[in-house]
Amino acid sequence: MPERLMELAMRHGGPPQGSAQIYALSLWKCMTNGYLAKSLSRDEAVSCFLRNYEFLVKKVSCEGVLKLCSDDYVLWDNRRYHVTAKMEHGILDESENTLHFKEGWRAIYGTSFSFVPGHIFGSDEPDVILISRMQGRAGEGEKYLEATKSCGDITPQFVTYNVLLGLAKTLRIHSIIGVAAQNQVYYKEALSDIFIPTYD
Repeated sequence: MPERLMELAMRHGGPPQGSAQIYALSLWKCMTNGYLAKSLSRDEAVSCFLRNYEFLVKKVSCEGVLKLCSDDYVLWDNRRYHVTAKMEHGILDESENTLHFKEGWRAIYGTSFSFVPGHIFGSDEPDVILISRMQGRAGEGEKYLEATKSCGDITPQFVTYNVLLGLAKTLRIHSIIGVAAQNQVYYKEALSDIFIPTYD
């Protein structure tokens, strides 16, 4: 691990704890079976984990990464709603970064992703964005519909994805890929009617 990345991990890594308390830079996130996608080997998972932070340290700086661990950054705002970027603490194995569609402080929808090595996913690009989760917040279905109507029939999912496209363009990432439904970490046949329309 590069020296600056090791510094980040030591300053913000912490010990393994419950998923609701996991630290954003904890290597334990990628050492369990099923990190980002079921198909990844442990070596591939570790490579994806490290690449995300190597990429961000290179593009944002070490100090900027530490700020992303604790603060929300607003990337889109239409006065009533906004989209923020933040590193994940609460999701143990699905992502490292999340774009939250919010009304005030209230999160309605989230798109989670990581910056990963392209070759692991069959791309010739050195770095790609891997979307591992696109999900509305539990119990916020009515708020989702209300936000869609308020934004001129444009869904929070569409808004967050387009913010991600803008982020990719700014960071000179040319490929965005997604984890297919049956390759999702938490996919179950009993939930196929939810996963397949969302991810395939």
